[in-house]
Amino acid sequence: MLPAANGFHTEVEHKERLIIMFRRLISAFATCALIFSCTMGMALAAEDDSVVASINEHLITKDDFYGQMELLYGEKILTQLIADKLIEIAAEERGILIPDEDVEAQFEGIRSQYSNQAEFLQALWANNYTEASLKYYIKQAFILDYLAYENVIVTDEEVFAYFQDNKDSLGTPAQNRVSHILVTTKELADNIYSQLQAGADFATLAKEHSIDTASAVQGGDIGYISDKEVLIPGFREAMDMLAFGQISPPVKTEFGYHIIKITERTLAKPAELASQIYNIRSILAEQKARSYDEVIQDLYNEYKVSIKWDRYQHLGNI
Repeated sequence: MLPAANGFHTEVEHKERLIIMFRRLISAFATCALIFSCTMGMALAAEDDSVVASINEHLITKDDFYGQMELLYGEKILTQLIADKLIEIAAEERGILIPDEDVEAQFEGIRSQYSNQAEFLQALWANNYTEASLKYYIKQAFILDYLAYENVIVTDEEVFAYFQDNKDSLGTPAQNRVSHILVTTKELADNIYSQLQAGADFATLAKEHSIDTASAVQGGDIGYISDKEVLIPGFREAMDMLAFGQISPPVKTEFGYHIIKITERTLAKPAELASQIYNIRSILAEQKARSYDEVIQDLYNEYKVSIKWDRYQHLGNI
C-alpha cells in the first residue's frame, strides 16, 4: 500500500495506545519533565563545591547558576511543583493507589515501541525526560485520569440517544478489498493490461512491475477501502465502476498509471446497540471528563496555596 502521507490512501491510521499516552504525557508534562530534571540536578549539585565552572581565574558559582535558572524558569518551576504537589495530595486524601506494576507495565509498553534502547533514550532526551521522570509522570497521568473521570456518570438514556443520533457513523460501511499495479508509463500499463486480458496472473505481474513496493510484495494487495474513504482523484471513480473480480484499464493519477482489481467485497452492516454500548459509554464519559488543566485548577481552588517568597505571591490563592 502506498503510505497515507503521499495522499493515495487517506485513512487516518490509529496510533498505538502507548504512543498516544507518551505523546499526551509530553504535551501535558513537558514543563514538568524539565522541572524534574532541573530540580534533580540542583539536588545533586548541592553536594558539590560552590564553583560550578571556571574560565582561567574567572568563576561561575552555584549562586550564579541557580540565580540564572530561577530568572529563566522560576515561575514555571514553582507553578508546576505546586501542581505536582496538588496531584499527590489529592491522591493521598482520596485513597488513589497506583500500583508500581501498572506504572512499570506502561513504561515498558512505551519503551517497547522503539526499536532499541538508544532510540528510546533519544526520544526521552528530546522531550526533557529521564527514565525516572517518565515513570513519575506516568503515575501522575494515572492519577489525573482518575480525577478527570471522578463523578462522571453516563446514563442508559444518554447511551440510547447517542446511538440514535449516530447510527450511520457507528455502522460498518461497505468495503472493497483492492489490488493494484502501479507503473510510470502508459505504454507499460497498456502492455500489462493486455497480458491480464490474455489470462496472466495479476499478483505475479504486480510483483514484477509495480512501483508501489509495499503492495507489490503482496501481489498488489492494498487492503480494504471503505465506501466512505476519500481517495486521490481518478482512483475512486475507476474503482467504483468495477464489478467483483473485474480489472480496470489503466487509470492515470498523480502517482502514475494504475491497473485496479476488486478481490473481495463486503456489504455495509448497520450498527447494533448491544455491540456499541461500551464504545458509546466511553465516548460520552470522555466528553464529560475534565481536562488535566481543569483538574489541576479545581485542585488549586480546593486547597490553600500559600506562597512564602514575596516575588511569587501572585501564584498563591490566600
